[in-house]
Amino acid sequence: MEQNLATTGITIEIFPLDGEEDQMQTKGALGEVALAVKREFANQHGYRIENLPNDSVTRGGDLIFTLLWDVSKVVYDNQVFLLSLVSSAVSVITLLNQHRRVEQVELIDNDRKIVIKGSDRSQIEPLVRQFLVDERPQPLTPDKARQVTVRPRVSTRKRRKS
Repeated sequence: MEQNLATTGITIEIFPLDGEEDQMQTKGALGEVALAVKREFANQHGYRIENLPNDSVTRGGDLIFTLLWDVSKVVYDNQVFLLSLVSSAVSVITLLNQHRRVEQVELIDNDRKIVIKGSDRSQIEPLVRQFLVDERPQPLTPDKARQVTVRPRVSTRKRRKS
């Protein structure tokens, strides 16, 4: 029996903090954060990373890629898809907020944006759910999910672990 699956994903754009775009260590710091995300999700069943072409790398060496997963086409307008999207976004944001080089993480949906700090999953999840599901003017569907962007702001300086 053929599975009726569609691929969806969220875009991850790794940017330097303002004022650090031209520092020599910036490219290494961005690469370190990208590698941490890719390693984490490479080992999780159902996820894969799609690197965007080199022309998507912009000022200051920003790195952009997409975290992809398959969802059943049957659940396009179903809570199952939204739960999968929220869970994936929360996992990425939690991982990024735990990284010593990440100062803050922005979650962007069309023209709306929130900044999420802290690495406690139980605090992040309600914020993400409210932003992506409860307060969104139109329901998200798998074909529109790639409009959702997670943007960590990376510093060349490492934070102290708390």
